[in-house]
Amino acid sequence: MSTPIYGPFLTSKRRIVRTPDPAAASPDFAGLADDLDAAWNAPGVTMRTRQRLLRALVADIIADIDEAAREVVLTIHWRGGQHSQLRVRKPKSGEHGCRTPEEALAVMRSMASRWSDQDIAASLNRMGMPTGQGKTWTAHRVSSVRRLRGIHAAAIPRMILLLRKLARLRSAKQFSPAPASRRSGKLGRNDPCPCGSGHKYKRCCGRN
Repeated sequence: MSTPIYGPFLTSKRRIVRTPDPAAASPDFAGLADDLDAAWNAPGVTMRTRQRLLRALVADIIADIDEAAREVVLTIHWRGGQHSQLRVRKPKSGEHGCRTPEEALAVMRSMASRWSDQDIAASLNRMGMPTGQGKTWTAHRVSSVRRLRGIHAAAIPRMILLLRKLARLRSAKQFSPAPASRRSGKLGRNDPCPCGSGHKYKRCCGRN
């Protein structure tokens, strides 16, 4: 029985398909981890690209709280089946990312022993130091930060506070001039009666 002419070619083709090519190298998946940092921090990468990259690598993340250590435990489940654990500090009650700059706190500590909160606020504003929320300083905000940070202010003498209060009252024109009768020494009809009754002069001894 004669062999068909295409027999050798078919046999050779089957042998090529079944035999792996030693020159073909398997993909290097370990190198992908080295390229992740470069891909994440590339100059032209967008947040949308980073989100797609995370979805391709991470299956899910489970968060738990370790109250004893005051930490948040994050368990990352990767697509390949591996697990990683990450621990971060648990924020305190009322703590947020808008924190007062250390430079501003240093100014408060140096001035609190001699200056009022209003003077400290004016100095911080002149120095261009905003609050943790990017706002300008006021005496109330300085006082709140001092109480929170335990920065104690020295007691301002009572006379200084009184003089400042008098200056504010004078600028607001809250002082009324004394009656003309008092300035001249003459007793007026609406002045308190000198007998000590507590009534006006016109309704007491001034009736006679």
